[in-house]
Amino acid sequence: MNKDRRRIDLRNGLSSGREESHRQAAAVRMRLVPDLKSAAGMVSIPKVGILSAPMGTTLLSGDTLAVDALDIVARMISVGQPHRAVPLTGALCLAVACRVPGSVAHDLVRQGDLTRPVRIGHPSGSILVAAEVIQDGNGLRVPFATVFRTARRLFQGEVLYVATEAVLHE
Repeated sequence: MNKDRRRIDLRNGLSSGREESHRQAAAVRMRLVPDLKSAAGMVSIPKVGILSAPMGTTLLSGDTLAVDALDIVARMISVGQPHRAVPLTGALCLAVACRVPGSVAHDLVRQGDLTRPVRIGHPSGSILVAAEVIQDGNGLRVPFATVFRTARRLFQGEVLYVATEAVLHE
């Protein structure tokens, strides 16, 4: 799966071909839409993720993310185009899937301490996400999923503070 964004871009995302037909079939099987024709018209769901076991990967910046700096690699496709990172909802769901025995993500993720967050490698870097999955008599339960930080700066600004007369005379 060591495809970088440039290679995916060259293939025009999922605009045609096998991956798009899989996305459409998945939409029907998940009962998001009644048929393939409806799935073709609803390009935003389901989202598609391409996963691999940990491996060194080239970032969009040209830098390399070392294999020991991540636990799983994800490439997300959104509305037919490669995503520059991993959407937060996708990262949370992937962290949960990494904790579900028998899932594709669980089979690919670096095994280890289940209380440790999952380091997801993506085209712009990595994101740290945690999830707990508990199996009990009623099936699987997810008490929490947490994102620790994002891969990019979300905001920047200045704070202006004007001292009141009372503060100035203290």
